[in-house]
Amino acid sequence: MSGSLTFLFSPFSPADLVKPEATIIAFIGENLRIGTHTVDLLTDLDLQLFARAAADDGFRGKAKETMTFFAGGRRIVFVGCGAAPVMPVDLGARAAAAAGYAARIVIVCDLPEGPDLSCEAVAQLALGFRLASYRFDIYRTSRPEPQ
Repeated sequence: MSGSLTFLFSPFSPADLVKPEATIIAFIGENLRIGTHTVDLLTDLDLQLFARAAADDGFRGKAKETMTFFAGGRRIVFVGCGAAPVMPVDLGARAAAAAGYAARIVIVCDLPEGPDLSCEAVAQLALGFRLASYRFDIYRTSRPEPQ
């Protein structure tokens, strides 16, 4: 398996979101409920414009739904976590698949309602991103180096 993944955990801070090259993953509940920390961090997100785009896309925040939105020159991937305050087990894999191959990803671990993410949920997120980054290249033929 090639490449490496680094996970850093830090408190909520708008300073982490300053770099526009970062893809932001934010969790959203049914009926487009957004957590208070997420709203505080995404200051350039126009909620009315987002609601219209979500309606056009058919995104309602149900579990395992994803929607990509651009705000302030930044790519934001919203991942639906549904009505339950417990994150579905495979949501990490869904989030990783939706994020794609971004060089830097900021995950806002703020559920719209209920308690903070459990240790198991964060472990599932890490596992989902690790599995999504897997490349089966052990038998790939390498190109000869130019001489």
